[in-house]
Amino acid sequence: MSESQSFASDKKVLASNFLALSLVKVTDYLIPLITLPYLARVLGVDKFGVISFSQAFIQYFICFVEYGFNFSGTRAVALNRQDHAALESILSRIFFAKLFLALCSLALLLLLITVVPPLRKYALLHLFTFGLVFGEVFIPLWFFQGIEQMKYVTIFNCLSKVLFATAIFIFVRQPDDYLIVNLMYGVGAILSGSTAMALLRFKFGLRITLPPWRAVATELRQSFNIFVGTFIPTLYNNTSTFILGLTASETFVGYYAAAIKVINIVNQFVWVLGRVFFPFLNRRFSAFRTAGRIMLGAGLGLTLAVFLSADLLVDILFTNRYEATATLLRILSASSFLLAVMSTYGSNYLVVLKQDRLYMIITATASLIGFAAAIVTIPVWYHYGAAWTLVGARALLALLCFIFAMRLMLDTRRASAG
Repeated sequence: MSESQSFASDKKVLASNFLALSLVKVTDYLIPLITLPYLARVLGVDKFGVISFSQAFIQYFICFVEYGFNFSGTRAVALNRQDHAALESILSRIFFAKLFLALCSLALLLLLITVVPPLRKYALLHLFTFGLVFGEVFIPLWFFQGIEQMKYVTIFNCLSKVLFATAIFIFVRQPDDYLIVNLMYGVGAILSGSTAMALLRFKFGLRITLPPWRAVATELRQSFNIFVGTFIPTLYNNTSTFILGLTASETFVGYYAAAIKVINIVNQFVWVLGRVFFPFLNRRFSAFRTAGRIMLGAGLGLTLAVFLSADLLVDILFTNRYEATATLLRILSASSFLLAVMSTYGSNYLVVLKQDRLYMIITATASLIGFAAAIVTIPVWYHYGAAWTLVGARALLALLCFIFAMRLMLDTRRASAG
């Protein structure tokens, strides 16, 4: 195959995977966006804040179980995509590693909701929300990204989300039905993951076999640096909602939760671009400059769009009881561009070049500073403190990724010149 034919083939694969992964993430967030105005009206600000607090709490366990495999697993699969035996081994090791982490998480959850009064108050809700953790175990999104065959999982994902939305409109009719919302989220995640695993078995002929514990332990050890780099950001991402739920009224949590859900939906476009380019850049790193320009341009455009349309978004999605959400949206809008910078120079540069430890240190530094800031600012300024803390931490992380990537580029050029 000539170089021009290879490049044309790569563009076709990128376009196909971008469309497929976009549909996955769009359904992940568009369905909640469709149900969001309904839930905001039916549940009210307080109960909407309660379910969002539970989701933020359980997100710690989801990130723990994910363990950075969305990067390390994707990279391993991308480098072994033609080796059937190697793919089965990778799939089995990571599946059982995630299952082990999920069972450890469940034990910890049971302990926390038993001994911590604020968590015990909504113990049943947290148990229902924990279904999202088992969904994370089963869905091999990282595998499909590695083989760049995202289209197969899209249909099943869309189907499970449509069923979720239907259940919400049927069963959630009053504030006391808030328990059903997170239960449906968990059921949908498990359904989506199970169908994706079945697809791997019957479409690709890949079987999961019980690996030796030593192989699972090795997988966990090798992915540790990336795990730290992906888990620690939850210290400022989810902790903002978590601390807000512990220190402020449920109403303030509702304001902030509404804003952060909208921003997370918008940011999925940047996330999709980054995840599509990640396996591609592992194969063809020479395209980094073009990929970076696309991601940075998209991030800047989304930031400007959200900032200018904040009032309109709140008018469309929420009732007049969410009056503080527009201001929060304007503050949080900067995160789209900052996320693009982080993805471009962090995961799609440093991690691709296997600078996992450096990326871990950068992420840990920014996240710990963000965590410390959240502890100080949120109990004082509540939802506004949460928004500014999130943006500040992401700004620091983006800046550090950019600085160290530029330094590495300069060192590479000097080495080449020498």
